[in-house]
Amino acid sequence: MPGLLQTEDVARAVLQAGEPFAAPEEIDDWLTKRLRRQRRLDRHPARCRYWFIVDEGAIRRPIGGQKAMAEQLSRLLRVCQLPHITIQVLPFSAGQHSELGGSLTLLTMPDRSVVAYEEGSRSGTLFEETDEVSHRQALYDLLRAQALSPRDSEAMISAVLEGLTDAIPREARPVAEEQL
Repeated sequence: MPGLLQTEDVARAVLQAGEPFAAPEEIDDWLTKRLRRQRRLDRHPARCRYWFIVDEGAIRRPIGGQKAMAEQLSRLLRVCQLPHITIQVLPFSAGQHSELGGSLTLLTMPDRSVVAYEEGSRSGTLFEETDEVSHRQALYDLLRAQALSPRDSEAMISAVLEGLTDAIPREARPVAEEQL
């Protein structure tokens, strides 16, 4: 689940799983920074576009428990309604793909140049050279082609959420789920 889309509970669980020996204060610091970066989603919606391709495993693995995951999926459904944000799910049926074991971010700068950032579980690399960036843009285009459409992605997220909320006692369900 991309950090920009994570709820607080899921982000905390991801950070703790990634650094199980970190002090609670470190986790809190990282969490604060991650949540602060999420404010970017609300800035300049007319100028900034976000396109996320989320692996199906990220919506099916109950990170932080069922209730936390239900809140996470509810957040995804709210975010994908925003006109400047597109979310696509890359289904298991797509099989292997170029980003197994990592993630790829493409950033278009104000001067219209593009940079690519590849991230693994412990490190990341920024690419600015035209050939390297073009190669990664082609890989991203393949991912988009393998992913479900935004509408089908939303339907899959809704179905997974429905399955989770059916398993959660009504009094423990996320409030946002009631608004769907």
